[in-house]
Amino acid sequence: MNNKELKANAIVGVAPLGDLHFEENTLESPKAYTNSKSKIKTLTSDNKGITLIALVITIIVMLILVAVTVTVAINGGLFTTAKQATTDTQYHADREMLLSAVIGAIGSNAEVDFTELDKNLPNGFTGNNGTYTSEAGNNFKVDKNGNITDGEPPAGGDYKPVSELFVAEKETLSEVKKRDDSTTDDNLHIGDFINYTAGDWKQEEITAIRTGKNGSLNTANGNNTTLPTQDYQFGGFAAGDSRDGNAKPYEESYNGIKDLEGETITGWRLFDVKEDGSIVLISTGCPEDFYVCETYSGNENRGYINEYILSGRKRDVADYSNCKNRDWSNYVNATQHAESANSITKEDLDDWFEKYMGVPEGQDLYYGDGLDSVYKTRYENLIDNYSYYWLATTLDSVAKRGWLYYVSPFEWWVKANYGETYGVRVLVYLDSGVQLSPSGTVTVNKLGDYSKYGGPYTYNMWNIQ
Repeated sequence: MNNKELKANAIVGVAPLGDLHFEENTLESPKAYTNSKSKIKTLTSDNKGITLIALVITIIVMLILVAVTVTVAINGGLFTTAKQATTDTQYHADREMLLSAVIGAIGSNAEVDFTELDKNLPNGFTGNNGTYTSEAGNNFKVDKNGNITDGEPPAGGDYKPVSELFVAEKETLSEVKKRDDSTTDDNLHIGDFINYTAGDWKQEEITAIRTGKNGSLNTANGNNTTLPTQDYQFGGFAAGDSRDGNAKPYEESYNGIKDLEGETITGWRLFDVKEDGSIVLISTGCPEDFYVCETYSGNENRGYINEYILSGRKRDVADYSNCKNRDWSNYVNATQHAESANSITKEDLDDWFEKYMGVPEGQDLYYGDGLDSVYKTRYENLIDNYSYYWLATTLDSVAKRGWLYYVSPFEWWVKANYGETYGVRVLVYLDSGVQLSPSGTVTVNKLGDYSKYGGPYTYNMWNIQ
């Protein structure tokens, strides 16, 4: 066979066997081919084994790398940073919501009206009078100029319903007398201070207080340096004054209870706890004054009209069709669970003495020994707030119809009078959903040097959720 034929046969992949010569154990040899195929098969199996081992090693290495990466991330603060970024975002969102509410509460005097702000806080916000906490737990302080700064978390923070804090058995007179003057426990007690706020007076609110007989209504005098002197007139406070504070006192020497440094204590105190868990607060001082006009003239029972104007109470013996009584809704802060407000009456005081002092039902406090029993107990400065104040109840006798009851800090009695201007103490009624948290203590100094007084007395203070 010539070279040309070999080339042609090679191209088509056919070779005449007779003309080919195979060396044993070469790739050209069929035997060698078989052996080679066997070697390739073995090599492939070996490669599979090596590949599986490599895969396992790779996975182990990757797991180690992941573990190292996570450790570095944690130690390096990666997750903390991410969490902090989320927290910062929420903080700024809360601050923006509060800022919007603050802007809406700025009054005509370019200052924040905290009463308005407290009533229109963003959803999820709690607090009052410039101290607020968002639902996320961010705390803020707002000043009268509208500046917002970071605030301290409210003291305590563990809010509980009144039913878990108030122990009725501890409020009996015998138990009250056992408690040391200067120490407190973790329970809620009558006389404790409550961080409730009724806000500040606006001029338009003062101007709207018009009381008395239609045709001759008298507007509140709007002056904190003079007493009201017109029939059925309120006053002794001015625009910007706090409704949590004191109006001008009837007598300067009897101007409210004091702390150990001699500073006047204002605000609100626990007066009564109802069976359903609702509570009644009483103003620590006298935020307003009221002029009880002269006794009745002709057929007009002015004492009953005074009583009606102060409390809204009507009796069959008087005609109220031409009278306008006082609206006490200015003292109702619904954001702190308040539902209503009124001036204290003699009936309120009678019921209180029966419930907490053990004074028999029907025993009259008027010139009686009932009021005297409160002295040298922890209730002393709750009832005698070292101010003259009206009890919105008429002395119901023909001879003195027109006189109103009042508490005298000078004589330690409940008496009656007319033609004078004394203070008014306000009761605020909070619903049964109110929850409280401890926020410190308040110490009230002795009312005076007389041996009749006890103290100093220390009381718990509570925040309202």
